[in-house]
Amino acid sequence: MKFLKSFILPLTLLAVVSIVKMIYVQELAPEQKEELIKNKLISHDELRAQLQLSDDESVQDDNQTDGKRVVTNQELLDTMAPQLASRSVEQVGRYIEHSEIPLEQRIELLRAIIANKGYGFTYDDSTQLILDVANTYTPGSGEQAKVFALLIEFHDLLKESYPLFVAVTNGYKQTILPLLAWAMKMAPQHKEVQKDLQELKFQALLRAVDEEDIKALKAIHDFAKGISQEHANELIWHIANNGNSASLLAELKKLGADINQIRGNMTPLIQAVEKGHRDVVEQLIKLDVDLDKIADVEFGSALQRAIANRDAQMEQLLRRSGARE
Repeated sequence: MKFLKSFILPLTLLAVVSIVKMIYVQELAPEQKEELIKNKLISHDELRAQLQLSDDESVQDDNQTDGKRVVTNQELLDTMAPQLASRSVEQVGRYIEHSEIPLEQRIELLRAIIANKGYGFTYDDSTQLILDVANTYTPGSGEQAKVFALLIEFHDLLKESYPLFVAVTNGYKQTILPLLAWAMKMAPQHKEVQKDLQELKFQALLRAVDEEDIKALKAIHDFAKGISQEHANELIWHIANNGNSASLLAELKKLGADINQIRGNMTPLIQAVEKGHRDVVEQLIKLDVDLDKIADVEFGSALQRAIANRDAQMEQLLRRSGARE
């Protein structure tokens, strides 16, 4: 009798602990379940348990069903409700990454998430999700290319978001060069994809300038193997015309931009004076711009334009800096 008691008691305790543990897991709040995911504690078995699958059912490819029920995308989306509700790209991406589902089903999930505007993801968010999943595959692999293909399918992402900029600013270093190579390969067959490597880089550079992000500017230069002088010059004109990101002019000059270039009857300095962008003018002066350069005799120099526009402050600034009529 004592032997039976010593044997039965541990078994009873084990059963009680198992039941309590099961109840505890089922009663977890969404944010607590997310903590399990964050710490990589959601396994394939736990995913099946969340979906209430029996032992002979699994999450797998249609071609490998072997009579087992395949979990639908909607069921997977349902299990992702806390992550989707959070509108956190990181949480959604981490969930997809840790879910043991085949590539094609991951792509289907991404497609469903991006297509549903109700989830509230921006163009940048959607692009980041694609890159996040692509980053889990071998750089330059066919699997990665299939994920990149979503950028073509949702071509608005290429118009409204700049994949290279998103890749750089979110730390997808291993994805940058494969993304550029993929774009060049796809360009001949797809008008939506950028025509060449330089154009894709320029989009990202333009975004970096608009956001006055010097770190991104340098990173794109480093990872994309340089910036052409043509594009560096374009960025100078962009700043002179819009008046933002004057602090990046010095970096662009280092990258080969000509701050004294002529376009029509303008130089970057004259353009900035015409637009009244004092910060840009001040920065160009610090970079030893040619104050008296004239692109068109009839139109005049920077100082002459300031006088013609009756911009007294700009005129004073130019005169103090040594400009002559």
